[in-house]
Amino acid sequence: MPDPSDAYSALTSPKFLSECDLFYVQVDERQTSLTLGFEVSDFDIPEGGIGFEVLRKFRSDEGHNAMRFFISFTDVLNFSVNGWENPGQKHIQMVEERGHFSVSAESPGSSLRFEASSFSIPHIHSYLAGQSF
Repeated sequence: MPDPSDAYSALTSPKFLSECDLFYVQVDERQTSLTLGFEVSDFDIPEGGIGFEVLRKFRSDEGHNAMRFFISFTDVLNFSVNGWENPGQKHIQMVEERGHFSVSAESPGSSLRFEASSFSIPHIHSYLAGQSF
């Protein structure tokens, strides 16, 4: 696995996150935390997309063509959801401003927004995925 700082910059790139399927959202109001789960495979990435490089960097096995990872945010504020519809691929923005992160995930019919003081990547898992027809 690469250096954790490389993981953070690659896996939190808005361009890369927007190529992934946002398949999981967990809000824990007791700890004011929020976890987003992303999944991406070679089949989902546009030709020449940044995802090919990221997948190549984080594969634990040469035969793997997919990856699942989670980003956990702490001290979440200003959380809002307005609809949640397909597709799983959303336009993701994650911007650091004045010591906190502003995060949004949007697509037609879906909007998720919040702010957080910090984040971590607690889990990265690569695997071999079959193509759906």
